[in-house]
Amino acid sequence: MDRQREGGGASSRSPWYHRAGHSLNYVAVPREEDGAIHPYLITFGGTGVPIEAQLGVFDVLAGRWLALDLTNPVATRPKESRPSPRAFHSASLLMRRYLVVFGGAWEDSFRKDTLWVLDTYTADWSWDFKRVEGPEPSPRFGHSACVINESQVVIFGGILADDTYSNELWSLREVGGKLVWESYKCEPA
Repeated sequence: MDRQREGGGASSRSPWYHRAGHSLNYVAVPREEDGAIHPYLITFGGTGVPIEAQLGVFDVLAGRWLALDLTNPVATRPKESRPSPRAFHSASLLMRRYLVVFGGAWEDSFRKDTLWVLDTYTADWSWDFKRVEGPEPSPRFGHSACVINESQVVIFGGILADDTYSNELWSLREVGGKLVWESYKCEPA
């Protein structure tokens, strides 16, 4: 595919920019009027991306990016109610609805340990900063993540603040209405 992207190209109103270190997730949102599923691709973060384009939403059925001014709270919300720019983070879809963003790196704070959740079913794509009870993973970027049974995010590895590679394995899940991180020992076999 041509690097300038076929079919529509990037415009000043498109949230699609050349990027690396971003996340991409598929979400199927039920429509309120009839419950039919509407598929979207959500990209977040990455290098080479201006602040107003950290969140991009692609309408799979229409085959186009949604307009920034309608769907991008990064551009319209106060700074403290949205995640800061980042790359090399993880983004995982919980319960087929909540996009959980953890970690990453950026110029202002090289490694991040914050946890943000995007409710993809709300009309304004609202972000929510999450505080987690108890111990939590140290700031990192370049880690990997997966979802287990739609209800648990597991992260592994990454590069820590002292530039060492991590072999830590952490699990994030809801316990009694609160988000809780749990660590696991990873010893060589």
